[in-house]
Amino acid sequence: MTDIIEFFKHIKTRTSMYIQPVKYDSVVALMTGYDLATDDFLLQGFHEWLVLKLGYRSNFYWGRLILMLAFPETSLEELHGDKLSIEDREIAIATLFNELEEFYLIKKDRNKGLRWIYAQYEEFVKNDT
Repeated sequence: MTDIIEFFKHIKTRTSMYIQPVKYDSVVALMTGYDLATDDFLLQGFHEWLVLKLGYRSNFYWGRLILMLAFPETSLEELHGDKLSIEDREIAIATLFNELEEFYLIKKDRNKGLRWIYAQYEEFVKNDT
């Protein structure tokens, strides 16, 4: 999994090598495509991880959850990846890759891992109802 973290860092620092023009929605599409190429392994548990980070239940797509983490004071109506300013786009992309890196460090941890993420999520949902 360390290779995946290095991949994230590479895409984060060299985004324009893979996507032109660089837009948040295009980066999300790239990561979704990579996830599909890995038979949904790459992002397995990522939605649940983000819900835990947000602290409330949401069925929004993970790309939208990242925007909610990056801009917690912004209303949902204003959170559109294709309408971000250049500065906000950079914040959103950095937030995405920071969360992916943190997620993978937990996912590869022998004491935690994907099972731990799902157990935490299940407990969160149980206590939220």
